[in-house]
Amino acid sequence: MLIKMMSKELIKQIAAGEIVERPASVVKELIENSLDAEAKNININVEKGGKKLIQIYDDGHGIKKEELSLALARYSTSKIYKIEDLDAIKSFGFRGEALYSISSVSRCSLISRTQQQKEGWKIYSEGEQKNIEIQPIAHPYGTTIEILDLFYNVPVRRKFLRTEATEFLHLDEIIKILALSNFYVSISVNHNNKNVRRYRSVNKFNNNEKRIEDVIGSNFIINAEKVNYFNNNYSLKGWIINPLKNIKGKNIQYFYINKRIVRNNILFQCIRKATKNYFYKDINFCYVLYFTIEPQKIDVNIHPKKSEVRFYEPKLVYNFIYEAISKILINKKNFLTNNLFIEKKNNFYNKKKIIKNHILLKNDECKEKKHETNTTQAINKLEISNHDISKKFVNFKKVITIFKKKVALIENNTGLIFLDLQLGLIFLKKVQLIQYSSSLYKKKHLLLFPIKIHINDNEKKSLLIYHKQLQNIGINFKQDLNYITLYQIPKCLRIKHLENLILNLLKYLAQNSYLSLNDLLDWLANASTEKNFYSNTFQVTAFIKNIQLICKNDFKTLFPNFLHEINIEKLF
Repeated sequence: MLIKMMSKELIKQIAAGEIVERPASVVKELIENSLDAEAKNININVEKGGKKLIQIYDDGHGIKKEELSLALARYSTSKIYKIEDLDAIKSFGFRGEALYSISSVSRCSLISRTQQQKEGWKIYSEGEQKNIEIQPIAHPYGTTIEILDLFYNVPVRRKFLRTEATEFLHLDEIIKILALSNFYVSISVNHNNKNVRRYRSVNKFNNNEKRIEDVIGSNFIINAEKVNYFNNNYSLKGWIINPLKNIKGKNIQYFYINKRIVRNNILFQCIRKATKNYFYKDINFCYVLYFTIEPQKIDVNIHPKKSEVRFYEPKLVYNFIYEAISKILINKKNFLTNNLFIEKKNNFYNKKKIIKNHILLKNDECKEKKHETNTTQAINKLEISNHDISKKFVNFKKVITIFKKKVALIENNTGLIFLDLQLGLIFLKKVQLIQYSSSLYKKKHLLLFPIKIHINDNEKKSLLIYHKQLQNIGINFKQDLNYITLYQIPKCLRIKHLENLILNLLKYLAQNSYLSLNDLLDWLANASTEKNFYSNTFQVTAFIKNIQLICKNDFKTLFPNFLHEINIEKLF
């Protein structure tokens, strides 16, 4: 096969394809140009989801007449000039590719006027045919760019565009992302000559909640906790919301670095780990967070879309964000409740029914029916605490009842305790893994039929990193090219679906580059624990006996919030 040079037209269309995927990509690049021009008002008009028309006007600095012809040229930019500028990028755009790429796959007109000019000037291009003639035109201060018939000259790309509604949803999401990080800019959106969005600018940081409310909704901002954490090098501001509260939009997750929305696995791992430490399982938090760092300490010149960043000091950033999120969770008591015990005023698996039908009062002083009318008041007075739970648990008397195989009501010498069975079993499994990894005499389980599993390149790399940790836990295997053969596990990991557990473990390791032994133990305990395991009081009693043995050892400080004491005196 002969090696040939690609034609100029092919090179241009490939380059354009890296930046321009759909109308939303065009809108993102053009709005970012407006923001770099310090615009205070941006008006966006689109038709047919952006497939027919995208028109954006801003009141920014504008482009000088003599520079207008350069605006559509490749590698022309007003943001950077020399190599050193790449070390401290402060603008959204800097590569000089966006306008060139967009104009290569559309019919594009660009009109601009600076405050020093008496009139505006216009330039027009149609795909590869660029009309370099500049024409005068009446125009206010600022810039208007109009994109017609996107991908008209690239039928293959146009064919893959979705419906008008779908394309507008993507476009609308991009505008929301940019509106959330630029509070002092008014943004108006018209679709098919109808105004569909109007985000008004705010004056002070204290009013930023208004913009969040406009973009995401009042339900988010009402339930959110404010984040404001900083040190000499970094700052983290924004809002984070208790995932257990019943709000719409469970996938609200926006993380900005220097006002730029980014994707970075380190950040997501950090937030996930911080929240998991308090909820003992993976829960999707809703958040809008703004991380500020010196431009010299990050690299945004990774991909033409500029949506990925690298940190020069990833561990310091990781530790800072982890500490910031952890302090929020510690300071806000409502965040420390688990998924069964949310708030005393929220439903606890229909608390009315539970308290009315199952709570047994001391000495049976009152009959159940007599207290039905006072049930709601009793719920509001219900107080749950986990202070000194280990001592109270050791003085266990009996299991009174089990609710839906998830919660047990138990009695000790001083009163009643709610026991979250699922979290309790996860805790017990983790303790067993800790005991195994720290013990000289390890109870190993050799598999009668070793399990052979195919692994990909990412999983191979992760096994090189975590091989010793897995061996310390008791997971032993032989590796041969694209396969591993699992032949030994710790006794506590003997479960029905062992192969699925190992497959998921390999994926987890491949997706995470900074896991400690404690992270691995948390994941294994959670993933290997059977749901709804306890079906009768005998099983729960056996579980409590195991916990009693643990209480006699050095694991008192590991007690999570799966035990909740009920203050009977304040119930009625």
